[in-house]
Amino acid sequence: MSRLRPEPTSGWTAFVAWGFCGTLWTVSAISFAGLFVVPLALVLSWLLFRYAMDRRDAVGLIAGVAAFLIFVGLLHIADTPCPQSGVLIIPAGAEGSVSCGGLDSFPWLASGSLLLIIAFVLYWLVRHRHRPESSTHIH
Repeated sequence: MSRLRPEPTSGWTAFVAWGFCGTLWTVSAISFAGLFVVPLALVLSWLLFRYAMDRRDAVGLIAGVAAFLIFVGLLHIADTPCPQSGVLIIPAGAEGSVSCGGLDSFPWLASGSLLLIIAFVLYWLVRHRHRPESSTHIH
């Protein structure tokens, strides 16, 4: 009887898997739905720690957090947050009702985009920093 065992992985596949893991942990941390996501995050984390060949791919966790932030920002991109002053200014020529509410998507999109850039740059740095030197040296 053969056992079902994941193949060891490295590179972009592992980076994306770590990213998905980072997204699960982010959902677990900031959402009520996270209560149901924690077991999946734990299992995926255990699998990645056990079968990922290169721990440097774990930089994908940062990309996973970034992906969640960008997702939330995109969900609320059409929202018009209410002003902190509590006074809503009606634009000239506006007819009908004017309303406000929801999240300001800019901080979510900006922080997610910045984290995603950091994750890719950091991943590139850690993957290219330890490249083996060429074995052809002229003496």
